[in-house]
Amino acid sequence: MSAALENLLGLEFQAPLWLWVALLVPLAALLRTLGPRAALPFAPFARLTRTRPTARLHLAPLPTALSAAGLLVLCVALARPVERALLPRTSLGLDVLVALDVSSSMGETDLAPDRTRLHVAREAMVQFAARRGDDRIGLLTFARYPDLAVPLTRDHDAWTQSLAALQPLAPEHGEDATALGLAIAEGAAVLARSALPEVPRGRVLVLVSDGEENVHYPGASREIAPNDGAQVAAALGVRVHTIAVGQNARDSAGNAVPLDTSALRGAAAASGGTFARAGDEGALERSLRAIDELEPSPLAEPQVKLVPRHLAFLVAGAALLVLARCLRVLGLEVLP
Repeated sequence: MSAALENLLGLEFQAPLWLWVALLVPLAALLRTLGPRAALPFAPFARLTRTRPTARLHLAPLPTALSAAGLLVLCVALARPVERALLPRTSLGLDVLVALDVSSSMGETDLAPDRTRLHVAREAMVQFAARRGDDRIGLLTFARYPDLAVPLTRDHDAWTQSLAALQPLAPEHGEDATALGLAIAEGAAVLARSALPEVPRGRVLVLVSDGEENVHYPGASREIAPNDGAQVAAALGVRVHTIAVGQNARDSAGNAVPLDTSALRGAAAASGGTFARAGDEGALERSLRAIDELEPSPLAEPQVKLVPRHLAFLVAGAALLVLARCLRVLGLEVLP
């Protein structure tokens, strides 16, 4: 019975036993109808054959019917009807750490006229962060050593301000180098340390560089190779997406030479990420949008809210009982 009524009304009853109590209402009305009536003396029937029933006589059963309907509706209200409302799904967001190369070569102007590689990368990263409003985002800068400039945060305005202040190192700076492996390993460690146990989130490292690994070399025991750093990231559940910016690299004599991207390609592959080559501003923007498509912010599980709907039935049932009583008082009451 309750299942049929739930399907009819689109509601769920939390106390369905009251619906069985409602069956007593029509039963009581039936017993009253079939029960004995008191006899009153009337004039001979022959004298009443020409008398027509009045509207009051036709409406006489109405108060009883309204009372029964009111009691039935009140029983429905006591059954505590509720409606299941599906709440909008919320985004859980990701933890995204941007690792940005600030070595002196990022001062080249081959990506866009009158703007350095770092300037173009900063502008592209601002747009990247703006599209990821549900994510926590951090900033790691690196040359010879990595430096956590902004911890993971939802305050994207503060993140943007820190990003805008970045400048490439001078060529004569003592830390002017490119330690890709160390940057990847440190970035993965930052993401792992900042994880929220109560809210599992995906962890992503986006590394942008225009250089080749020139700190680690074969046989170096204290440095981290890019592939080793990527394996550390994979073990920590961090995907590494790498982007190589710039059209060429420079040799020790300052001559333009093709950029060797094998280290960046290998690091992305080892961690389950992607590699992209950006030779101009548009290519960099397309690379970041491709990462957006690959790393959508996951949605929370659907949640249902129980909305009480008993008040409408309670008001309707009471209104029917009051109306029935008013009709009896106004002259529709039938005496025994």
